[in-house]
Amino acid sequence: MSVIEDVRKAMQDFLAPQLQSTNVRLDGIEKRLDRIEGQIARMEEKFDALRSQIADDVRLRVDTLRVDLTRGVDQIVTAFQVNQRLEQLEHRQKQLESKQ
Repeated sequence: MSVIEDVRKAMQDFLAPQLQSTNVRLDGIEKRLDRIEGQIARMEEKFDALRSQIADDVRLRVDTLRVDLTRGVDQIVTAFQVNQRLEQLEHRQKQLESKQ
């Protein structure tokens, strides 16, 4: 049995440091992954905040454009109504002038 024990001891002497080294390296990789995941989470939060800000800015701009467009349409309608009234007055004036 001493050969088996010697082989077992030799393997443990060789494998134990290798396993320890591998565990240390894996721990380091896990720590880096945790840092990267934290950075990704912070970036996602920043992107979410940016998306929200952009959406708010777009809504505000659309609302402003809607108000401006409504005012423009109102001005066009008013101008059209004034033009129609002017045409009616001119038409009445011509009728009155033709009667005289």
